[in-house]
Amino acid sequence: MKNMLLVDSYMGPYKTFILIAVDENSPYVECVYEPTGMTMFVISKHRKQMYKMLPKLNDNGDPERLKMQTRDDGKDYKEERRLVETFHEIIISGLSSIEEFVEKMAVNADTFDYKRYMIDMSSANTPQSPIIQM
Repeated sequence: MKNMLLVDSYMGPYKTFILIAVDENSPYVECVYEPTGMTMFVISKHRKQMYKMLPKLNDNGDPERLKMQTRDDGKDYKEERRLVETFHEIIISGLSSIEEFVEKMAVNADTFDYKRYMIDMSSANTPQSPIIQM
């Protein structure tokens, strides 16, 4: 069932790895290792409908601003609850579980050193360099 490819990527300012599908038989769209939480987000091809709070837009397509101050959550725009279709997301925690998943899914798990990204970020002093440097 190895039908995904390990590649280098970024998540925010941190270097990480992702798995991308190499053929249409893969059950997943992508898998992203999140280094600060040491978890893997697996995005399935299965879709589901769920309610989500989205910005309420005016006639120009811009978020409607609140007339008063910001809300308790810090947002200064109106929101409305909408039913949206999203991909089903699975979160894998535990480094051994992530390693097992990668070994079963990645065609290049034996040649790509993905474990170099699986370090405890709480002990790191500064994040890795971003993609674009100013």
